[in-house]
Amino acid sequence: MAGNLRVGAVGVDIILPLKDLDGNPINLKLATAMLIYLQPPNATTSSAKVADKIGDGKEGKLIYTTVPGDLAVPGEWKIQARVQYAAPERDWYSEIQPLVVASNLGETTTGTFRRGVA
Repeated sequence: MAGNLRVGAVGVDIILPLKDLDGNPINLKLATAMLIYLQPPNATTSSAKVADKIGDGKEGKLIYTTVPGDLAVPGEWKIQARVQYAAPERDWYSEIQPLVVASNLGETTTGTFRRGVA
C-alpha cells in the first residue's frame, strides 16, 4: 500500500503481512477462508471483509481492495486478519494493528464539497 489511506478511498489495496510468533510468514496456500476485520475509531464492532492471498500464499500476505463505504471516518482504525484452514482444522487470528485513515481537504460533516466564497 503506497501513501496514506484517506476517507472515502475506493479501489485502494490494503496489504496485511501475517507472521507467526517466530516472525516467519504464515503460509496461506491451503487457507479456506481469509477475512480482514476493519474497526472504525470509537466503535465497538468491526466489519469483516473477504480478503485474498497474494501470489501462492507462501509470503503470508493478505490483500483487500476498498469499496465505497469502507473508510467513512477519519482517525485511528483497527485491523485484524482471520485465516481458516480445513485440514487440519484451524482458525487463526492475527494481532490487532492500527490503521490510520486521514481526512481530506474540502470535506464537511455532510460529505459534500463547498464552493469558495468570493
